[in-house]
Amino acid sequence: MADLKKGYWIELLPVVRHDGTAAICFVAKRAFRVPEAALLVEPLEDDAQPPILAEDRYDEGKAPDAPPTLEGDLAPEKAAVDVIVLGKAYAPGGKPAPEFRCKLRIGRVVRELRLLGPRAVRFTPPRKQGGKFVPQPPTFTAPKPVKEVPLSLALAYGGRTRVVTDPAELATVRIVQQTMAEERKKDVAKREAQQAEKAAQKKATEADAARDAIVNAPLGALDDEKGLRRARGEFGYDDDGVRIFGEATSKRGTAVMDLGAFEKWQAQQEQVQAQQAATGRDAKAQAEEQARRKGMRRNADGELLEVDDQAEILDEAKLAKELAQARKDQEAMRAEWAKAAKKRRREAVLQSDGTRVLDVSILDGEGDRVVDGDDEEGETFDDAWELHLREELDVADAERRAALSAELKALQKARAEKLAEFPELPCPTNPFGRGFVVSNVRETVEGVALPQIELPEAPLTPGDLIRDPLRLDAVPLPAGFGTWPRASRPRIDKAGAYPDDIASFRDVIAAQERALDLENEDDVAAARELGKRQAPKPIEPGYFNSAAPWLQLEQLVGDEEIELENLTKSGHLIFRLPGRSVQAELDRGRGVERRDLTLDTLVLEPELRRATLVWRTHYPLASMAELGTLPHLHGWVLDLDVKDKRAADWADAAAKTKGDGTAILDLGQLALEERGVDYWRTMSDERKAREAAEAAAQGTAALDLDRMGLYRQVDDDSWQEGVQAGIVDVSAEQKKAAEELAFLEQKQAAIRALEAKERQDAVRRQEIAEAHAAGKPIPPPDSDKTPKQLAEVQKARAEAAEKKAKAAGGKAGP
Repeated sequence: MADLKKGYWIELLPVVRHDGTAAICFVAKRAFRVPEAALLVEPLEDDAQPPILAEDRYDEGKAPDAPPTLEGDLAPEKAAVDVIVLGKAYAPGGKPAPEFRCKLRIGRVVRELRLLGPRAVRFTPPRKQGGKFVPQPPTFTAPKPVKEVPLSLALAYGGRTRVVTDPAELATVRIVQQTMAEERKKDVAKREAQQAEKAAQKKATEADAARDAIVNAPLGALDDEKGLRRARGEFGYDDDGVRIFGEATSKRGTAVMDLGAFEKWQAQQEQVQAQQAATGRDAKAQAEEQARRKGMRRNADGELLEVDDQAEILDEAKLAKELAQARKDQEAMRAEWAKAAKKRRREAVLQSDGTRVLDVSILDGEGDRVVDGDDEEGETFDDAWELHLREELDVADAERRAALSAELKALQKARAEKLAEFPELPCPTNPFGRGFVVSNVRETVEGVALPQIELPEAPLTPGDLIRDPLRLDAVPLPAGFGTWPRASRPRIDKAGAYPDDIASFRDVIAAQERALDLENEDDVAAARELGKRQAPKPIEPGYFNSAAPWLQLEQLVGDEEIELENLTKSGHLIFRLPGRSVQAELDRGRGVERRDLTLDTLVLEPELRRATLVWRTHYPLASMAELGTLPHLHGWVLDLDVKDKRAADWADAAAKTKGDGTAILDLGQLALEERGVDYWRTMSDERKAREAAEAAAQGTAALDLDRMGLYRQVDDDSWQEGVQAGIVDVSAEQKKAAEELAFLEQKQAAIRALEAKERQDAVRRQEIAEAHAAGKPIPPPDSDKTPKQLAEVQKARAEAAEKKAKAAGGKAGP
């Protein structure tokens, strides 16, 4: 638990670092006030010191729907110094402006942001060029003047968008998915029935084997325990040693039946006979129904009709032709109805008493908008009406504007509901922002809010608004001075595993594979993917840095001058950091150990006129088990002036290099080099005290090994493990290797079967898609085809494969 000592919040945290070593992470935190007149910041009073953040802080909502404001202070380590600015950017002079800039200077490091007012995207329909419609880049509206812009990732580049595909292609995909799902459901039901039948047969076989074992077992002598139990009437024997009916016959072949059991058996036999009779009647009725249907035919709607002997009964080919012609007639009729409805809707626009009015001269004969004499694909009546609504909103009176606004919202809501059917894609660099678009269609482009925070050297333009969904690695980074989410790129690229996890990776994968059912297709697919997985890459310490990439600095001493421009209402603020060099002192039962703390986090809150600094250092541990041997852990800080600390460091360095010509030996380091670390770790307390006394008698400095942190005494069974490691059970190893080989063979066979099934599914999907595109009935799957149909299909597939191979060979040739 964190403690407040002499104005500093202190936390001691056992951690594992990126290289796998264990350590005690020493964290110190202190906040300072930026005065109105003075240049140097002043520490806040103890009761006003903000405590150490144990969890992430969210000011704009709840995770995971809002960006983090600040991350917790208990990071195990950091590779650079995080600089984070919270608050708002203000227009110069307090006057609203469509665009302005803000600046942050730390020493010689300068960073700027470009701030804009609200703006949106306007969709540009495709234009006809050379007989084809070519997509056009959208346009941006002008930014509106604003007084202030919050420094939030929600206003930077990013967000979520929909991936919209071609409607005809989408319809085909849906039909294929629906048909494949239905066929898969039937296959699953069939497989489950087969498994249930197999399990029932296995259970019956086991029951028969158990009964035969009882029947054929010898009676045994009376002094035998089983014989005694049988004689007492157990295991299906009565008191005279005769086996009861239902269990077995007696040893003389005579069956003894209880009257009640006989009546129960007789009732069961009658019930079975009744069920068999009912089944026979059902089969007879089914046969009669099939005979009746042979004298019937289907009409164009698929209904069965009875015909007399004089009527012509169509065969399957003629019937299919009739059904196809009926579908074509219905499609033509629907097209005529749609065209007529569009014309009636265009002519039904009234011109009185406040109802909507549209100049039909802007529409061509098909209801499309005409611009410069060319049709613009996608400009339907609703599109033109939406544009008209937007234009009217700027000139209409209040009552009229309210009615038009409601109609516009209803139109947009209907489009949003239609758009919700498509998959959603988050921006990999910032899922909370705005301006991320991958489909150049009206539904995803029109009205999209644009970023209000940008880097001056990388503004977003209409030409680069639409991103390639297959090149998400090239998506722009969001601008800002705030906290970067853990799951966003490029920070997520530094995530990884610790050395212990990497070492045990294959064992974990093997355990996961053994838990899978290789008779289940989904589990086999999972096993295949597990086999493809590579060992995770090591985690990088930079993953724990939460500032924007351009505000992760190599070093901060703690006395730098900071200048803020347009980040406060006054417009300009300049001050200097406290200039304190903080040292950590830790007592873990062996004396005080002192280490320099490193400043690795600076949080600026200009509106609160507050600067918060966090320092960090590490005390190494032999392992986490060592914590159990420590009598206590106490930590505090030593606060020094940076200038005084620098002077002391220079003096120490000069004393080591000058002197009277003799080198000053570091006895602790010398002891390590001569005898090695393991020698001091395994030395007993008595031996250590004796050698220290001998060193003192010789006039040399005694080694305080506890204080140096070299002496580690951890109770474990490592020596036993080392002895046991030399013992190998050859038979067990051979058995394990044989089991591993058998499992691998079983897994490979299951994967080959799955891949064959996937190839069949791919052929089936293509078959369904081609039938749907041609307007033909979907053929049955191979399992339901007649031998003649299956032979024809297989021949057609072979010919298609041969043509494809020839085409590929021709392209590959000279």
